[in-house]
Amino acid sequence: MKTSHFKFLSVDRPSLCGYCFNPVGGLLTKFEDKWYGACCVEHQKEIVKGNKLKNIAQVSEKGVAYAKAQSRDRYIEISKDNKSWALRDWTEEDRMNFFNKIIREYLNYANEQARNGVDGSQEI
Repeated sequence: MKTSHFKFLSVDRPSLCGYCFNPVGGLLTKFEDKWYGACCVEHQKEIVKGNKLKNIAQVSEKGVAYAKAQSRDRYIEISKDNKSWALRDWTEEDRMNFFNKIIREYLNYANEQARNGVDGSQEI
């Protein structure tokens, strides 16, 4: 089992564990010439064996609303910089930065859910 940090991590870092698809805990594992994130050492070992759990991603509507709200100010700032409210008129770099912000905020919300649970009493 090999672990390492390479330049590709700054642009294509795995966000989910290659075994259980939970958020990565900072571990990286190479298997069959591909790099996988792992949430724990036990899952690193499972990845190297070629094992993966079946998992279907779920989206939280409240998480989407949270990400949208957190990204609003950035949207306004980039729109002014590009002199357009339409994303298609923005530079590629600004579009990538904006989508990065939205996704990061959604994952922040999802991580908070995972840490603290959901009581089910809140409305969107």
